[in-house]
Amino acid sequence: MTLTLYALCGLPFAGKSTLATALSKNIGAVVVRLDEINQERGLGLDGSTIPAQEWQRSYREAYRRIADQLDGGQSVIFDHGNFTRAERERVRSIGAHAGALVQIIHVLVSPEVARRRWLRNRLTRERYDVRDDDFELVVRTFEPPDGEPEVVTIHDLDAELARLRTERARLILIDGIPGSGKSVVAQTIARRMRESGLPVRWWYEEELDHAIYLFSDAVSLKAVTHDLLSGAFQNVVALALEKWRRFAEGARRAEATIVVDGTFFGYLTWMFHYLDRSEVETVAYIRAVEHALEPLAPRLIYLRQRDVAATMGNLVSARGPGWAARAIRKVTDSVYARARGLDNLDGFDAFTRFWSAYQALEDRLFDTVRLTKLAVDVSVGGWAVAQDTIAAWLGLPPARPIDSGDVSRFAGAYRAADGSVAYVEEVNAGLCVRGLHQVWPGQRLIPVGSHAFEVQSLPFTIRFQDEGMRVEGPELLGGRPPDQLVRFTSS
Repeated sequence: MTLTLYALCGLPFAGKSTLATALSKNIGAVVVRLDEINQERGLGLDGSTIPAQEWQRSYREAYRRIADQLDGGQSVIFDHGNFTRAERERVRSIGAHAGALVQIIHVLVSPEVARRRWLRNRLTRERYDVRDDDFELVVRTFEPPDGEPEVVTIHDLDAELARLRTERARLILIDGIPGSGKSVVAQTIARRMRESGLPVRWWYEEELDHAIYLFSDAVSLKAVTHDLLSGAFQNVVALALEKWRRFAEGARRAEATIVVDGTFFGYLTWMFHYLDRSEVETVAYIRAVEHALEPLAPRLIYLRQRDVAATMGNLVSARGPGWAARAIRKVTDSVYARARGLDNLDGFDAFTRFWSAYQALEDRLFDTVRLTKLAVDVSVGGWAVAQDTIAAWLGLPPARPIDSGDVSRFAGAYRAADGSVAYVEEVNAGLCVRGLHQVWPGQRLIPVGSHAFEVQSLPFTIRFQDEGMRVEGPELLGGRPPDQLVRFTSS
């Protein structure tokens, strides 16, 4: 999304604050409200006159907050009347200084309608009151933005609010280091959207034929990795950027919102880190991807870990010793690790230091990108709080309550045609599964129906039947679970 400063404009009680809130949910921009700054400063709370010098201080604080957000790459909505041309020119100069597009949004309402709403508010007290003399002064001196550049006029506020409610993000990017909860969050977003009848496509980061990756399977993955390691790095980057551009073109035509995890700050960007490429190269690549995705106005959610060592410990414990050994060896064999002597350290210590350094890089990348973005600090096990924050930011509908009844009836042993056995276990009034191919041991099952459960963080749904269970979902780079398993009594 292009860095933009949206400045509301209009008479009191035109509906500017209502529009600012709706627009913020739609595009993810930060709202700066002059009324709230006055309230924070204890001004006008009892209906008393706010002295001119105090108004000036509140304006300066509002302008400072706007500039700080824009300098951080965050689009801003300035919720204020911006009644005069001089005020709007000041806003334009702040935006220009930050290199932002400035758009004035004039919420058009007649003085008569504004006056009726003002008087009705004195009965309902839905928002701050406006003193009689202040209201009449604004009505008398308001300068409409007629003929000014970059002005959008809202003639029908109700119609505009309805449009914003029905619009949705075309692309949601979820990123963070391994174990940060990317796939849990992506799965939750997709589930909440599906429950509300909204079209959505979640591309899990290890899915076969992934829409963004250069490789389509394990064989082509090895070929791309070979090219990266054998001196064809720039060629691979060029091909990857072309794939991003083709992805964006297809996504613009798609009806569904696309949710992807681990691709913007992951995927090829991780390889920059493994190969110890310069930060300048990494930033240039991210900038190019950002440019390719700009027509989609994507939203970026960055899950930042408060304690990387705790996150890594939880990760290797959850995924088992085999996965941990492979992941640690990949780190200690990397160019980055060898250049810094990490290959001589304890494996887990090297693993933690590697990903701590990468998160520090992600922090810097996040600060520079100009996508609509949200950073959420996450602690191990704290994904529920993070998801509430993310749901509110995206304007997701409430989660639908699911009554799956007594889940103990699904617990037991299930055998696939290849002889492999999976165990569904009841844990803390819920279910988990062990022994299912491509599923981490002890992974939780999330109820989505009376007999249907999603495997947490993975793109698989288990449907329990009278004599067994069916597993639905895509092929991953390492394969997929058996389609059908039959329940049996284990000795």
